[in-house]
Amino acid sequence: MNADLDSKNIPRVKRTGKAKTYHCLFVSCIIGGIIALFAAIFMPIAINAGLGKKIDAKILLKESEIEYWGHTPGNYNIDSTENYKVFGYPTKEVTDLLSVETAGDHSFNVEKKYEKISYSVIEDTITFEQTQELKEKDKKVNEAAPYLLNLGAFSTNYLLSDKENFKEIYSLLKDSAEQMIENLVPYVFSMNAYYTAMNDKNIVTKSVLAGIKNSEAIFSDEEMGFGSIKSLSKWIRAIEGGATSDMYKSLQSHFSLKDAQMDQIVGTKSFLKALYSATQVSFALQYNCRKACDNTTMFAIQWSSQNVTNLQDTFISPKVKAVESLYDLDNSLFGARPEFSYALAKNNISAEALNLTQALRLASIASFDDSASIFNPTNLYLFFSSYLTESYDNIKIKFKLVSNEQCDAIYKYLIDYVIPKLGNYEDKKGTKQHKSFANLVTHAIQKTEQNLGEFLYYELFSRYIGAALIKDKKKCTDFVSKGVEKERAEAACAKVPFDKYEGTTLWSKAFMLGPESDLFQHLSQVTNLTTEELEKVFSTSSSKNYGGYANSVIQDISKQLKCSNKPCSKEELAHRQFMSAGITSKIVKYGGVTDFLQEAESVKDWNYDKEVAMEYPYLAKNKCEQEEGISEETYKLLTSGDHSLTLYKNAINFVIDVDQGVNLSNYTEMYKTDAAKLFCTMRYMVQDSLLGGILIRKDSLDFINGYEDDILSILREGDFSKGSDPSVQTHVSINDVYYNRTLIEDVTLELFTGNRHPEKVKSARSINGGVYINNVIPYFNGTNITYGNLNPYQTNIRLEGTDGLQFGKNLGKGSKPKYFDVKKIQDVQYKYVDTKSFDDINTLKYDLDQDSLQVSHEDNEDRLFNYNGIYNISHTFKLPLGSSAGYFKGVEGSTYGSVKIDGKEPSSMHGNVENFFSIEPVSGFTIDSKRNEMLAIDVHEKYLTFPDLDKVTGFIPLMNSQAEVKINEQVFLNKYGFVNSYVNGAFYFRVIGFPLAGLLLLAAGAFFFLYTRYREKNESYSVMSDSSFKNEQERLVEHTDKNPEIKERYEETKDIQDSTRLDMLDEDEGSP
Repeated sequence: MNADLDSKNIPRVKRTGKAKTYHCLFVSCIIGGIIALFAAIFMPIAINAGLGKKIDAKILLKESEIEYWGHTPGNYNIDSTENYKVFGYPTKEVTDLLSVETAGDHSFNVEKKYEKISYSVIEDTITFEQTQELKEKDKKVNEAAPYLLNLGAFSTNYLLSDKENFKEIYSLLKDSAEQMIENLVPYVFSMNAYYTAMNDKNIVTKSVLAGIKNSEAIFSDEEMGFGSIKSLSKWIRAIEGGATSDMYKSLQSHFSLKDAQMDQIVGTKSFLKALYSATQVSFALQYNCRKACDNTTMFAIQWSSQNVTNLQDTFISPKVKAVESLYDLDNSLFGARPEFSYALAKNNISAEALNLTQALRLASIASFDDSASIFNPTNLYLFFSSYLTESYDNIKIKFKLVSNEQCDAIYKYLIDYVIPKLGNYEDKKGTKQHKSFANLVTHAIQKTEQNLGEFLYYELFSRYIGAALIKDKKKCTDFVSKGVEKERAEAACAKVPFDKYEGTTLWSKAFMLGPESDLFQHLSQVTNLTTEELEKVFSTSSSKNYGGYANSVIQDISKQLKCSNKPCSKEELAHRQFMSAGITSKIVKYGGVTDFLQEAESVKDWNYDKEVAMEYPYLAKNKCEQEEGISEETYKLLTSGDHSLTLYKNAINFVIDVDQGVNLSNYTEMYKTDAAKLFCTMRYMVQDSLLGGILIRKDSLDFINGYEDDILSILREGDFSKGSDPSVQTHVSINDVYYNRTLIEDVTLELFTGNRHPEKVKSARSINGGVYINNVIPYFNGTNITYGNLNPYQTNIRLEGTDGLQFGKNLGKGSKPKYFDVKKIQDVQYKYVDTKSFDDINTLKYDLDQDSLQVSHEDNEDRLFNYNGIYNISHTFKLPLGSSAGYFKGVEGSTYGSVKIDGKEPSSMHGNVENFFSIEPVSGFTIDSKRNEMLAIDVHEKYLTFPDLDKVTGFIPLMNSQAEVKINEQVFLNKYGFVNSYVNGAFYFRVIGFPLAGLLLLAAGAFFFLYTRYREKNESYSVMSDSSFKNEQERLVEHTDKNPEIKERYEETKDIQDSTRLDMLDEDEGSP
């Protein structure tokens, strides 16, 4: 039986040994791998969330901390330095302006202060005033290169070229408006009265002038009678002005009328007054005016529609004859009909362009600061600058227009009608440089003579006084000791002796200028003499005093020079010197004293401080190959009369024609001198005599700090309506625009705190009150100077860049942080290039994105230039100025030309040029940064104002600057060291978690493989499966049923087993 069983069954055994071990290891590794994987993924997320909250708590502003704004790394505990290399020339007569030398090398520590801090929860901004101070720590001045480019001259030329014709047009508009405001009502009321009754001699003599002697003579008087609309208008003015007006008194005096007679003619109960009142009521009803339409309202109506003079419904009688314009009533008032509506119709400008309401707004000059008035000079400038840059939206908003065609209509009126008709000259459409040069030509001769007179008067007599003192063997103590103790007199004379040019001219000029002058006060300080003591020395009561002696010399020299007045006037000296150098080229006395008196062709050889010639014959001969100067006849033609070049309309046509080689013979005949050589001489006169030359002697610090330049005052002098511009500032700078006086001393910044928009932390929201990039500048509003925002780009550019000290948090390699550049007044973009470590601080390094400097202005000539790698900042500094990376790095050599710096090619200096920000990416703080920049004058177009630049092409280097900002690393770590802990924690979870998970999962796979191998080996003697055991049981039952003996034994065994189970069950139930 056993053998039979053994032959068919598979033994059943338990899982033990290595199989069990591998199975446990497999399960453990699977679980551990999953845990490690989840930790590597989710723990960094949790850590970064905690880091973000902690960063926000540290870097974002709370209202309670506003006094500490800027005291975090990024504004506090920083080392900020700036270095400037200013370029100049060894002499004023330089042949190669592209070859420069280092004139000054200056290094500064930068200190910033923050005041008037305020915090806005609603706006999420902090507002404060920021001041910056440069504290010089090192300087190297090259005395061999004292001449710098004349920025004042370049700025003057730029400002004139940038303003188009708006000043001339404004002058014409303003004059025509003033004439219409003054004359329209008197003439139109006179027209109504004249045609209604006053042209009838019988009515006038028998009613208006009844009982007055010579009534017929009064009626017929051509100037002040009743026989014409023009003469009758004077009686209307008398009604308007009343008995105290000049016109009332003039009429009364002219006709010898008594008060009662005047009252009869123009009094409140007079017939003429009744006609006046009827006309007044008629216009008031027609145009909904209260009681009466004032003169400015009447002007606006006439200018925009001509309805005052040509609308029959407004006249008080059908007899009144309509006319198109006020010009038709008195053509002496204007050069042509001034009305806008007439010009539109005459020039076939689209009638759709403007409706009456819009035109009335343009003419609304009751207040010159009206926002929609074309008669406001600021508005007119905005119109031109916007139109020429095709910024139609600016115009439509400002002037309440609705289409580009309306903008075109106004432009056509201003250019195609105002200039040729009201101005009575042809606009030849010259370039900006033509217009700028022509403007300067109008000043050239008169301003040159003025400058000559101011210099020559004091210089001439000082030299002759000095020579006389030497010739007469006069000593300083001879004069000073008379009113001063001997020892003090000797000490004073030792400091400022008579025998030296510098000494004697100080005495003589202080005497001539008087006690209020700076030189007088300077002499007092140097000599240690009081003002009272010097006044005694300078007394003219006796020839024994210095003043009396000097006066006698002045009178004598004036006599020798045969001046019309004694002493010679500044004007006469200047004119004689300008025409022939007759004052300096001939010594009339004391010829042997060569230390003081030497014959000279020009005042530039007589210590004129600008070191330029101002004499016409000198410039003509030495610059333009014209052997002779000009005659008095030519001088008068140039400075007065119908063809005078002091008038812009003559100067612009002369400049354009001669520059283009047109009508030369006509101009030669007109001015009685060679036109081409006259043009050449005027160019050098403007460059040298008027503007002081293309190079001036300046301290290199003046380029860094800026300086006051009186050249710019050319634009400010005189009446604005005649061409001057009071909005021009005389401060010149090429450095940080927000810290010089072209705007205001301090700049007001408004920055985002980042509380609601963390990515905007420290980015600018506004500067000086402008939500967009705006300069705060003074401008002329038609009556006085006021202040307002003027965007130098004439387009809205939103502020996104930061101050460069703190950027938005969580930067990455794909981020492109933006820095707000105060020179460009625009954001400059940077891009990721590398990682960089500062001890325990890890940063991302972002370099200047050169593509951001490749700004396309398309075909916009107003931008002056557009070259790859060079940013046009002309509008910011009012100069033809470009900015590039240091030493023209990234710029094609053909663009900047044959530039040499200290004899070297700029490309040889590129190795030291860096423009980068190293930023701790989580907090967004700059740890280290460098900005290296070249500023240069653009010379790619012909500047008529500067003939010395005719052969120059490229960019003339002005200054190379480098700014470096570093945060104190330990201070950063003390406050923001937790960043590293968090970042490292997240890093280690990733670095350890992912590999560990991988290893565990790999181990799990290996253990699973081993487990299955051992299981296969044990299957021959392992525990039987449930199905195998069932089959074996069925086989055993079958075998028992077939063998009775075995079945009987099985039954006995089963009974014993059942009995035993019952006994055990009873025991269990009986147990407690």
